[in-house]
Amino acid sequence: MGKLQKNETGLALILASAIWGMAYFDGIAVIYLLIVMYFMLMFRTKKAINITLNIGTAFFYLSCFFFLFGLLLTNNWVIYKTSTDDTYNMIFLILILIMVNQLSVETYKDFFNRTKKISLFLLSLLSILALYKYYSLAQGIYLPQYFNANGHYIFGTSLIADNNMFALSMLIGLIFGVSLIVKSKSVRLKILYSIAITPILMTIVFSGSRRSFVILSLICVILILKLLKDTLIKMRIAKVLIGTYFVCFGLMLILIIYHFSGYEISVKDIINDPQIQTTIERFQSISPSNATESFLPRTDRWGYSWELISNSNLFQMFFGRGFDYLHLYLVEFPSEAKEDYPHNPVLSALLYSGLIGMVVVIGLISFSFYNLIKYVKFLGVEFAIVYTTTFIFIMISGNSIFTYKLFLILSSFTILARTIFAEATKETVAEKTRVKNKVNFEQAIEQ
Repeated sequence: MGKLQKNETGLALILASAIWGMAYFDGIAVIYLLIVMYFMLMFRTKKAINITLNIGTAFFYLSCFFFLFGLLLTNNWVIYKTSTDDTYNMIFLILILIMVNQLSVETYKDFFNRTKKISLFLLSLLSILALYKYYSLAQGIYLPQYFNANGHYIFGTSLIADNNMFALSMLIGLIFGVSLIVKSKSVRLKILYSIAITPILMTIVFSGSRRSFVILSLICVILILKLLKDTLIKMRIAKVLIGTYFVCFGLMLILIIYHFSGYEISVKDIINDPQIQTTIERFQSISPSNATESFLPRTDRWGYSWELISNSNLFQMFFGRGFDYLHLYLVEFPSEAKEDYPHNPVLSALLYSGLIGMVVVIGLISFSFYNLIKYVKFLGVEFAIVYTTTFIFIMISGNSIFTYKLFLILSSFTILARTIFAEATKETVAEKTRVKNKVNFEQAIEQ
């Protein structure tokens, strides 16, 4: 079987497309085609299909059940676009869960390595397009046929209306790029990956996403601390000095070229540029004095969900009231959107499926995080960082747990981690037992 036909290749393309889909529209259409194609291919090539039932998959299927039950509870069975889109996502996520169930330790390694490379390549190309769009904006050039959402021109480097989701996809590309740089043994590949993440990094900064700026700052702090640790503990002073030398040499070269070119750059004009000013204002709103006011649109929506629940009868409190809240939110918080929601998947679950449905969603997330911590050695640190970052973003953005495909695709690997890494965990336990027995034997001889 060729590499392109393998299940792990299909999953790599699907996950990369899910990440791409949050950065540009076309990725959304591609992922559905890939899922159907590789799911059918899996049935054709696999002699036996593994279906695992554990606590995590039980929570997942129960989440699906209560979501569908919420559709039945909706007044007059009104079809809302948001719930319809989430239903499509749910169906495709079930197919992905089955595909992930077929992975093993070795195929997971191949899958994740391919995912990182494909994602970095795609997002690096998109980041160049995003920077061109930003540069055009700074020059007063608008391209409404490409970057127009609901009658409004999209600000900053973002290629879609939701700059937070756009920045999340770029953050994932950055994390994957850094991982490839760290793990690669080839100097040429390290340089290539470094070039690829440079436009991605610039795109994140000018996306205007405050969440991405905070996460990016944390990543920078972690990397600096790791560099200091490696320098002090492993005494890699020579490598650090060489790296510092080339950075300083590069900056000096740029300054020399700039000096002899005769071209003048006005720092004042750059700072006063409307795009730069808007970006600065977005970052200033993160400060403690402005944070509360900036977060009010979210907290108001969260508070309204509890108001709706408090006005519900006993049945609605425990089993939900369907998706009528999508209209009620629009009435309470008027906007140009056709539907609105709490911007929190857990609170949405509370509204459409009641306390029972909310507990199920919390159970799914909790079990997923439990397995993430337990199997982080096998899943990979970069996977854990991407998963946690995605969780932070969707918990204050999406409608239901099915709104953003990426989070539940990642969750598929965590809830099935015990099945995927069964052989590796047995070897680890056996090795620990062997070492323990050896120590006990040596102690017995000494006595």
